Amino acid sequence: MDPARRYEIAIRARSILEQAHDSFMEAVKQLTYQEGSPHKLHVEDNELVVDCLGVRLSAKHRLLVRDGDLMGIEYKYCARLKDEDVEVWKMYVDSDNYIFEDALFKETICQATNKYLADRIIPRIGVALLKSPVFAQANEIAHS
Repeated sequence: MDPARRYEIAIRARSILEQAHDSFMEAVKQLTYQEGSPHKLHVEDNELVVDCLGVRLSAKHRLLVRDGDLMGIEYKYCARLKDEDVEVWKMYVDSDNYIFEDALFKETICQATNKYLADRIIPRIGVALLKSPVFAQANEIAHS
């Protein structure tokens, strides 16, 4: 394909994906929780932030490219451990505003505008967090 044409396609794809990101962030801002909820998903400084199992995780977005084409948006949830960011879990949003558990867009979680999206995402983050070095480190200290 002609480089100029491919570049035009990339510009349009980026615009569509950034709109999907903005729509997703707006949906997260509209989420409501019952008082005393053990977990929350919210937006701070254009990042997703989750308070889960007593740990604060944040996720910046970045455009996902596969085979030279823009495919979706990646959100990588990280927690702080000893002054370092530890990757805990990733999710992906496609141009149709669906959230996926994998970069191949096969394992659908829900629509990015689903009013229950926190209930769909946070348990997955929690399970990944329990398997992560964040809790492994605590377990090693507790058992030494």
